[in-house]
Amino acid sequence: MASVSTNIPSQMTDEDIKKMVDFYKKQKERDRKRYEKRRQNPEFMERNRQRARAHYQANKEAKKLKYENNRDFIGSRAHFYYYRNNNRVDEFIEKFPKKVSILENYGLIISSSSSSV
Repeated sequence: MASVSTNIPSQMTDEDIKKMVDFYKKQKERDRKRYEKRRQNPEFMERNRQRARAHYQANKEAKKLKYENNRDFIGSRAHFYYYRNNNRVDEFIEKFPKKVSILENYGLIISSSSSSV
């Protein structure tokens, strides 16, 4: 396999970085304006709706199966987030040790002094 040479210098100046960032921002703004203009087109809207419906119909069973397989985790996580948002994590840990163990098995770290997860 042949190696591909690049013309990117190993050291970029702050000015070069600023130019790249400005170019990126302008490009994103152009793309956003183009999309907003296209989005108003009735043909585009209908094609987009058809695509979304087809995706929904094709993946309805897979989404349902994923939810069924993760029902305990999803419910425990929602319950934990409620307690966390109300600053009652300690109470959650004391009341629901089974839910805490489910969350920890999925890699969600819960601690009484945790302010963000």
